[in-house]
Amino acid sequence: MGGPPADNVRMRVLFVGDTHANAGFWPTYVTPAVEANDVDLVVQVGDFGWWPHANVFLNSARRTPVPTLFIDGNHEHFRQLRTIVEHMEPNADGTVPMGGNLAFVPRGTMLRVGGSRVLFCGGAHSIDKLTRKPDMTWWADEDVTDADVAACVAHGRVDVLVCHDAPNRWSIPGVADSNRMPGRWRAELAACHEGRQQITRVSMPSSPACSSTATTTGPTAVRSTPGGVN
Repeated sequence: MGGPPADNVRMRVLFVGDTHANAGFWPTYVTPAVEANDVDLVVQVGDFGWWPHANVFLNSARRTPVPTLFIDGNHEHFRQLRTIVEHMEPNADGTVPMGGNLAFVPRGTMLRVGGSRVLFCGGAHSIDKLTRKPDMTWWADEDVTDADVAACVAHGRVDVLVCHDAPNRWSIPGVADSNRMPGRWRAELAACHEGRQQITRVSMPSSPACSSTATTTGPTAVRSTPGGVN
């Protein structure tokens, strides 16, 4: 995996929302979008779908014809992902090679993409936590920690923030009124709010001109130039 093109190189980035190990999604939508839009880099913004059973999906992502990065969301097999990250030699830019053109971006990593400083912070609190099984379908690793926040803000101002969750000051399209949520979801609202507050703590000092989160729907292309993002 060669990583993003060198700094100050005009390039086009394709941002992709939740894929949840959907085996048909990548070859049906992502790869054609890459080829049709002269994309130079794919960035998947969490709930990628890193699971032991997801080989068909993962191999499709590895075969993407351009470098492909992903961050963690709150629906990944964190134990397996953590083990791989701990044992793999990272690339020079801090990304972790995951086979083929695929690489994982740990929280607090800042990459220069084209002319832009891009900061990555995966993770989110699961509103459906109480419906999942600890150490089988849910891990505490999903939550953005104070250490994650500190690693992010240490980079100072950036141009783009890539995260799975959204800052508290952002509304999330399509989220139902809390009174209509299942009771077990409402029980997690305070923890979800605190998780979004962690992303707010990341975004305030970094002051990004553009953010990409899992609230983005469908593959979205953004061009990064030596002068910034457009």
